[in-house]
Order: sequence, then C-alpha cells, then structure tokens
Amino acid sequence: MGGHLFPEMRCVLCADPVDLSIDLCADENGEPVHEICYVNRLTRARFIQSSVERLLDTLSAQPVALYCVKCNTPLLYVGATFFLENGNSRTIPLPVCKNCNRQQHPTMYTGAA
Repeated sequence: MGGHLFPEMRCVLCADPVDLSIDLCADENGEPVHEICYVNRLTRARFIQSSVERLLDTLSAQPVALYCVKCNTPLLYVGATFFLENGNSRTIPLPVCKNCNRQQHPTMYTGAA
C-alpha cells in the first residue's frame, strides 16, 4: 500500500499549486495560501487602509465652500460617513447645490416618476 495522495490544492491568492509538505498556511477563511502570498496581501491591505485614512483626513480638513462654483447658490452640506475595516470611521461634509442638483435630477424634487 502506497502513501495517501492528497488532491491538488491551489493558493486562493495566486492560483498556483500549494505543496502541503511545505506550505502549511491558510487565510482567515481556512483556504490554502502560500505564506508569501498572504504576507503580500496583508501588506497591501495595510498600505491601502493607511492611504484611505490619509485621504479622508485631508478631505475633512479642507475648508468648505460657501457657494456653488456653477451658479453661486449657497451650498448645503451632507455628512457622508466612511467606515474603515479597522473599525474607525471618518465623516466628510459633501457639498450639495440644491439649484444645480434640481436641474440634473428633477424627479427628486417634483415627485414625478
């Protein structure tokens, strides 16, 4: 009787075969991965997360415009909250011109379908 043959398993990140005698790693869902593939994914995710946080911090620190640049109508602001994977969130004030928005989306204001 020979040794037990395992079915071929592929890394869920790169799709290359995983050698179970060498690669004994799994992702957070229990799927087979190469260690280097998983480390690279985590590194990219941290970089993207920090880049997104920096962008949202920069946007929230920008001075708010008082008037629409197209029609000079006073702007309204709506808070848009972005939830990040690490549990943090950022709320950014988004400008809305009720005059320009009405022209672009008249059904929102007239009730017409």
